[in-house]
Amino acid sequence: MLKESFYADGSPRTIEFYKGSLREGEVLLYWPNGRLKRRVVFSGGKRHGLDETWDLEGRPGFIGQYEADVAIGVHRRFHKGIVVEEVEW
Repeated sequence: MLKESFYADGSPRTIEFYKGSLREGEVLLYWPNGRLKRRVVFSGGKRHGLDETWDLEGRPGFIGQYEADVAIGVHRRFHKGIVVEEVEW
């Protein structure tokens, strides 16, 4: 099932897919200016795959992988598009 929410001006705020009551597939969140804020993938209600965020200017904020809601691989945090932290799981 598709669930969408919108800002007052009608632009998209969130786009989510559910299977029953659990998130399933790609979830997209947007800033009020229309830029993508977050893209994350779910399977069975748990993060499973890439999770990415961006700031208002479109610069990366975070990127990391998950498997059944458990962090895996290298996760990076950014400030103004510059890597400020890397953690390996």
